[in-house]
Amino acid sequence: MSYGKLKIKSTCVGGLFGGLPTAFCFKVLMNYILKIFAILIYGFSWFLIFNMIIYSKFSWFILFTSMIGFVGTYYLWQSDYKNKEGFDWYNVIDLVLELPFEIISYPFKLIYRFIKNVDLSEADADIDSIDIDF
Repeated sequence: MSYGKLKIKSTCVGGLFGGLPTAFCFKVLMNYILKIFAILIYGFSWFLIFNMIIYSKFSWFILFTSMIGFVGTYYLWQSDYKNKEGFDWYNVIDLVLELPFEIISYPFKLIYRFIKNVDLSEADADIDSIDIDF
């Protein structure tokens, strides 16, 4: 593209992404930025937990903030190790970053499975058959 004397390249500049479309470069760059941001949030969440343990000052606010950080890390990381074959260090990073989220979400998954398997039609029949006379 050119606007008068100003020429704008529509490809990435540099050795790694040379010649690729700009949209692809932006997507790759944003993916790296999200991964770095997720690692920073993960580290800060662990810092909050360890700080709370070391100084022996339990705080629900700090605990929930770190839990929100772990959940945010899970959603920012966008792991794909389950879809890949083989094993590499990227899979280890995925597992380490997802472990706190799996621990946090496990009780909620159990509650969901319990509620999903409860049959309420029999409970309604038992309640309707109760006759209380005063």
